[in-house]
Amino acid sequence: MAQTLKAPALDRRVWLVAIAFFAIGTDFNVVSGILPSLAQSLNVSVPAAGQVVTSYAFFYAICAPVLAALTASVRRKPLIVWSLTGFALANAASALAPTFAFLIGTRIVAAFSASIFAPAAYGLAASLATSSRKGAALSAALSGITASLVVGVPIGAYIGNRFGWQGSFWFVTALALIGAVGLALRLQHDEQTGSPTARSAATAFSARFAPLADRTVLLGMVPSLVWYVAMFSLYTYLGASLTERGMTKEGLSAMYAAFGVGALIGNHLGGSLSDRFGSQRVIAVALVIQIADLAWLGVTGSSLVANAFAVAIFGMNLWFIFPSQQSRLLSLAPRHGPLVLALNNSAMYLGGAIGSAASALLIRHGVATANLPWVSCALFVVALAVFSLCSWALRRDALAGPRIESL
Repeated sequence: MAQTLKAPALDRRVWLVAIAFFAIGTDFNVVSGILPSLAQSLNVSVPAAGQVVTSYAFFYAICAPVLAALTASVRRKPLIVWSLTGFALANAASALAPTFAFLIGTRIVAAFSASIFAPAAYGLAASLATSSRKGAALSAALSGITASLVVGVPIGAYIGNRFGWQGSFWFVTALALIGAVGLALRLQHDEQTGSPTARSAATAFSARFAPLADRTVLLGMVPSLVWYVAMFSLYTYLGASLTERGMTKEGLSAMYAAFGVGALIGNHLGGSLSDRFGSQRVIAVALVIQIADLAWLGVTGSSLVANAFAVAIFGMNLWFIFPSQQSRLLSLAPRHGPLVLALNNSAMYLGGAIGSAASALLIRHGVATANLPWVSCALFVVALAVFSLCSWALRRDALAGPRIESL
């Protein structure tokens, strides 16, 4: 009688990494839900308050690939523990911020700390698993990000709207400290960041950005930036947009829970749909659905059910796209796999900075926050057009390749 081989359980330290990513995901995404309260408390306009997201996203996008290279030779335990501790302290400082300018400074420090932690944590999660389970370990660690959307952001938004926006940052501080203390106690002192080869590669700083010189990689990544701009042009001000429509603070928590549930469904199905139908088709269909959904969100008014359903679809489509785009980039540039995925992650945060800044500019020039779904809708139309053009260019290059080689 044949025995069924059971996959070995994941190292428990992987789940401590997931807790840390839960804190980081909550920190970045919860600000949208407390933006109106934060703006009122610090006596700034809503578009000015959006700089809290813009500053964090911009500095994370710039710092992540740079610091990943510069810290590649640093021992893993102190790098992870101290960066996560710095992240916790930055959030505590955010909660204590006496002025808006001070708050912006603490968000930059938080982004700096998170951008050091994340690449090292990816490497740690992979190193704690056997070769056949590395993918599962990475997926488990990053499940903290998904969980933050489903659980962390709604809870953080409720705390911030119920007890003051500072409570959201104290919530993140507690989560980060739990992760930091757990990892400090469980990691071994002799664990390194990577192999000697990987560490020596840190000196080749320009290698981090070498994939961007590849036309194929560039054509594959440009659509990412555009649809992340479209996403954050609404997501950053989603709480303010719904508040302007008459949504209560309790209703806002329900909206972010709906977004999280949609993201969970999209993350669960996106990868399998991409494997079955191809990432190109999944992304194209998701973008079309997203455009239709945002047009619907633009006319839902103050209906709690209609808004919740539209916001859930908004989150679901975004997380349909994320794993599909990762799969697409890996197929386009298998030689640059890890670097391309890291740069795509930076593109997400850069898109967040541009999208939130663009919406702030529009609000200052008279666009109502309640109408931002239409802005996002228009930008997703642009994203679909850019995606189609880049896909056409990639197909043309693929067809021209064999002809050139035969000459």
